[in-house]
Amino acid sequence: MAKFPAAAIIGIAPFTIAEPAPEPTPWFHGRLTILGKDMWSLFRSREHRWSTLPLLSRCSTGAAQSLLPAIASHYGVGASSVMWINCTGGSGALALGAWCGTLIPGTWDRRLTYAAAGVMNAVAAVILLYAHQPSGYFVGTALYLATLGLCWARSVALIVDIIGPEVRDPRTLYSIPNAAVTIPVLYVIWLESVGFRRFGTHGLLATDAAFNLVVFEIVALIFIAHSMRLRS
Repeated sequence: MAKFPAAAIIGIAPFTIAEPAPEPTPWFHGRLTILGKDMWSLFRSREHRWSTLPLLSRCSTGAAQSLLPAIASHYGVGASSVMWINCTGGSGALALGAWCGTLIPGTWDRRLTYAAAGVMNAVAAVILLYAHQPSGYFVGTALYLATLGLCWARSVALIVDIIGPEVRDPRTLYSIPNAAVTIPVLYVIWLESVGFRRFGTHGLLATDAAFNLVVFEIVALIFIAHSMRLRS
């Protein structure tokens, strides 16, 4: 008799947790009006518009994550090693990076820290760019995934900052910018595929890193100019 898969046991385990009965939700009538007013107030706010731009820009997307296994052969890395570093080790690296994101003080500007997380992710891409052996792939991939976890954590912090405490339907409004973050991921994957077709692995990684650095420079210059204007 075949053994019962361990994965199936893990999948069933959550059903054994006792949960309270769900609270009654308000009737859908009128919620679209409330959501529309909340969105209009966000767009009218200059501060919130400026905070939304980094989310829609090519910054901290980590688009090369799904492409790292495809370029492993360039470094002489086999299939089993790819599974270990991108699955088992990668999940731990992502979790570690996300946890590090919680250590950043909440008083720091979240737009700047979001862009700075993208710079750290670009550093990992540069390591992969100049690595030509399996050890370089392992180190670069682990660092790339860890910094990607940091980018995701700062993305959530920025979205929460954009929404603010004054909205009446924060749960629904949170899903809109959270979904908008996937837009730059999609077009950056396309740009990186163009770079790969023209220049191979180096073109893919250079494209991934370059936009992070450019967006950070723009955000940092705007932040410095804004700080100097407030000081004057």
